[in-house]
Amino acid sequence: METSHTKNIILFGKTGSGKSTIANILSGTSEFQESADLASCTTQCKNVKNYLFGDQKNVMAKIIDTPGFMDSSGTDNNTLEAIMSMLDSIKDNGFHIGLFCFSATETRCDGGILQALQMIQGLMTSDVLKHIVLVITQVNKLQSQYGQEQINRMIEQVPAILLESNIELNYGQTFVYQHKKRPNGLEALNEFIKAKTPFQPQICRDYVQNYVHGNPKQTQENLAKNSQMMQILLQMMSEMKESRELLVAQQKELTQRTIEAMSQQQKNTQEMLKEMRSAHAVQREELKRQKEQEMAALQADAEARMQVVEKNHQMMVDMMKASSAEEKKRTEALQASLTAMANRPPQVVHVPSGGGRGCFSYGTMIRKLEPTGEETEIPIELVKVGDLVCSLDKNGRMIYDKVVIVDHNLNAPKFNVLMRHISYYDENISAEREIILTDHHHIYVSREKKVIRLASRKVQKGDYLLVRIDGEADAKFKEVIRIEDKPATKAVVNAVTLDSYNIIANNVHCSTHCDGDGDDMLFDVVNFCYHKISGKAPQVAFILQKGLKKLFRK
Repeated sequence: METSHTKNIILFGKTGSGKSTIANILSGTSEFQESADLASCTTQCKNVKNYLFGDQKNVMAKIIDTPGFMDSSGTDNNTLEAIMSMLDSIKDNGFHIGLFCFSATETRCDGGILQALQMIQGLMTSDVLKHIVLVITQVNKLQSQYGQEQINRMIEQVPAILLESNIELNYGQTFVYQHKKRPNGLEALNEFIKAKTPFQPQICRDYVQNYVHGNPKQTQENLAKNSQMMQILLQMMSEMKESRELLVAQQKELTQRTIEAMSQQQKNTQEMLKEMRSAHAVQREELKRQKEQEMAALQADAEARMQVVEKNHQMMVDMMKASSAEEKKRTEALQASLTAMANRPPQVVHVPSGGGRGCFSYGTMIRKLEPTGEETEIPIELVKVGDLVCSLDKNGRMIYDKVVIVDHNLNAPKFNVLMRHISYYDENISAEREIILTDHHHIYVSREKKVIRLASRKVQKGDYLLVRIDGEADAKFKEVIRIEDKPATKAVVNAVTLDSYNIIANNVHCSTHCDGDGDDMLFDVVNFCYHKISGKAPQVAFILQKGLKKLFRK
């Protein structure tokens, strides 16, 4: 019994097809007798076990040579009996691949080759053909007569001719043996057979019995008739192919005529469209002339109306000039007061208790524009009144706005002021970054595709912060990935900007306001300035808030 690692390879073919030569090449020996004529040298199945091609790097294989079909000195019944006896000897392991040797000197698949394949199929059922690979031999005998290019075409046609005859071999691979050449065309067989599992053939003994002990001559005649019928069928298929080609030519001619007709129709359509465009151009010119006349009439009417409006306007100007002197005096007095206020030194408000409006934790980084025009990044506790700090305008563009008030709360840690830590991922440093601010301070977020301003305690995970990206003019949205509430460990401070009411802190777009209507810090500023100038109670400034708002910005 062979080991599971041994690959059984059986060689089939007509007498003189070079089976024994291939067997010697595969076994790496000269154990198989070769013959140059049509008389068979192999009358019984012979096998040699060795590494494939005699190379220990290759698989271990048993090479089995069988008697040739269509032998001039014998009958095919002896061949069938020899093959059946050999199959009985390997029935426990089966065979892994069969090689059908086909001589390139036979320029077409004649009835003998078809008959040989039919006998193999009759002996072991039709499934056996799926485990047989075509090996084309004796190519060297044709090279001087036909040339390599024609030989290649012949080799390519053989599998197709067999397939048309319902002889469907394993066409996953076809080997072409090049006699006494390196490479010889069979080297790929080693890798091809490695993955093959053994085929257990079902021997049709009735077929052999009827062929050998019945009437082999009649059987051969029937097979010959079948082969002739196959040749007739091939001829019919060739004629059908010619008919198909004629039909294709007719279809091509019909298609060409159709294309020409469609081209002429398209040309006629283009000429019709050209005429229509010309007619439309005339209509457009007429409509243009009518519109110009209507516009001239409307312009004349508008000029008349404008003259009436100018007269009324002049009357109003005269009336306003009469009352402007008193208004001018009031404006000059108010301007003088504002000038005096602007010349005073900048003031910084320090809230002494935990209830101050300081909102950002000490250490929050602010971008400041230096007098030299250079942008620097400083902690917010170092920001002073009059500094220009980075913020956003109403269109989301980066600007530098003036700081008008700085609000420190040094008692935040003492009173355990609750601070909200909002984190996002910063690609510039490939790490998380956070903004720390009191829970009542306002911040800008995008939620449900809308940008809103709300207290930091209302920010949710999954909201998007508006973040400044270095090197880009516009801010980008970054997702909130973590939120934590912790007591303050540092003092807090807020810096109020003059026009934008916002500031970029730790690259995040934040408001400078807390809970309220958005003008509460401005209200503090007005109170503060009014108290410094007048010395009166700050509550009085509430009455002046709306009137002083515009002037304070100036």
